[in-house]
This record gives sequence, C-alpha cells and structure tokens, in this order.
Amino acid sequence: MATDFDAAAATWDDDPVRRARTEALAEAVRAVVALGPATAVLEYGAGTGLLSHRLAPYVGAITVADA
Repeated sequence: MATDFDAAAATWDDDPVRRARTEALAEAVRAVVALGPATAVLEYGAGTGLLSHRLAPYVGAITVADA
C-alpha cells in the first residue's frame, strides 16, 4: 500500500485543479478561523499535506495524519 501511495503522491500536487481547490480552501479557512502563532492544527486525511503547506505560515504547529 505504501508503494501505491508513493507512486500516486509523486505527481498528485502537480494537478492545477487540485492546487487551485486547495488554495481556495486555505483562503476560506484563513477567512473564518483566527490563526496565529499559538494556533495548533490537525489535518487528518492529509494525503500529501498540500493544505498544511498553505496554512503553515499562519500557525504555530501543524500535525498531519492520514489513514
């Protein structure tokens, strides 16, 4: 299973539709959630962590997990 994920993940973030969707989601989160250096985020179902990368500059800590 890890090999399948690694193969898919290698180019997963290259898709411009996924990148645009993730950026829109990150903007929506930033618009409604007060983020700052004391904010700790858990992204579950993180996949490649693309969303966490977009939120990282705005929070103190991020934990990512996936099944």
